[in-house]
Amino acid sequence: MKTNSRRKFLRNAGLGFSGFTIMPLVHGAKGAGIFNDDNFSSGDGTQAIQEDIDFSKFIEGKSSNLYFRNNGDDLSVGQRNQQIIDVFEEGSYLLLNENIARSIDWKNGFVKTISIKNKFTGETYQVEGEEFTLSVEGISKPLTTKDFAVKKAVVATLDNKTQIVLNLHSNKIPDLNVKLIYELKDADFFGRKWLVLEPNLHTEFGIAAIAVESIAFPSNAKCSHQGNGQPVYIDNLFMGLEWPTADNSFKDGKYTSTHWPAWNVDKATNSKIAVWGATPENEVANWFLEKYVPTIRGSAPKPILVNNTWLDATGSNLSDYVSTLKGYHKDLLTKYGIELESFVIDDGWQNLQSIYEPKSIKGFEELQKGIVDILPGCQMGLWLPISCAGPAGDRVWGLKNGYEVTIMPKNYGGADYYTYCLLGKNYTHAFKSRVDYIMKDLKVNYF
Repeated sequence: MKTNSRRKFLRNAGLGFSGFTIMPLVHGAKGAGIFNDDNFSSGDGTQAIQEDIDFSKFIEGKSSNLYFRNNGDDLSVGQRNQQIIDVFEEGSYLLLNENIARSIDWKNGFVKTISIKNKFTGETYQVEGEEFTLSVEGISKPLTTKDFAVKKAVVATLDNKTQIVLNLHSNKIPDLNVKLIYELKDADFFGRKWLVLEPNLHTEFGIAAIAVESIAFPSNAKCSHQGNGQPVYIDNLFMGLEWPTADNSFKDGKYTSTHWPAWNVDKATNSKIAVWGATPENEVANWFLEKYVPTIRGSAPKPILVNNTWLDATGSNLSDYVSTLKGYHKDLLTKYGIELESFVIDDGWQNLQSIYEPKSIKGFEELQKGIVDILPGCQMGLWLPISCAGPAGDRVWGLKNGYEVTIMPKNYGGADYYTYCLLGKNYTHAFKSRVDYIMKDLKVNYF
């Protein structure tokens, strides 16, 4: 099934979990799943070999389902203990540790989550819904778990984690194979879930949107936080996609985590990763920010002291800011020895009918030099939203000049909200060129 590479939809651009641009350290790469069709790889080239043994050896406390059998008991390679369990086409599994549990069922041929339990608080949520949705070009409605039959299921423990890998097939799109993967580490208070899209040879699919999670909670579940690029807090649970432009929402009891990849998929490709976590009573925000976020942060945070000119003058010339700069030198640097690291020029420096060109290039370069001269140790920073959001630019001018424009969903601010498209070839090229100049020539140290 060959598709046209031209996107027939408008792409969302969000912010990032709690304002952070955070990327998974391990899980985002293609091929992150440890399974292939017949065995699994530990990630270092070692293989676990399947061996039939006694059917009575079930995973105690996890399932009493007779579809399970234990294969390869106590297999090891070096110091790594590995275990693989075959699961027939119909079955269920309780993925759990001492902090959280998720019950997953596919007895009727399609997969669904039955419940999620917070073991800190004892709260158990009986859930239902589509489990995931997949929007494919050429198919009028998004595909859901009910459009896919479970053809093979494998559960494996490897070192300190357990994975469930479900191989799914749909008659509506027979040339696309899908793996649905759930993962939980022994000591974590959160688990992960993602899809692997595997088209057959010489086929390609346009993927418009993927909702990695789509489940409905009971009516008494209360959401206290949600939004584009933000986590969803449901009582003492946190959920969301580990991706800064995701839409994580909770509406009328239904939780969804969606990203708009705009992919042409012609080889095995992973979706973004969904996370589901549990916390003690009234600790959901603290645990998300202080305990979970550090596990996926690429590097330790490095706070810097900045001044933003939002409540000050605006412009792109040194004369617009010289009195403020001299005031900081006198009242902070000289008096208290406090050094600013970045003097951030907010909205007003850019020519709106351009892609982030200064109103005056000569004045801008003089401004950069003036900041360094007046405040030793300080560099210029800029307010520069990557998608040219809000008042940052004239998108009507952009459309007329060949730059790609997209729209945020209506639930972002309650109205249509236009930005430049981060996937647009023309906009991306112009943006990169402008950022190269800003960083290399102006030595800007903060966006």
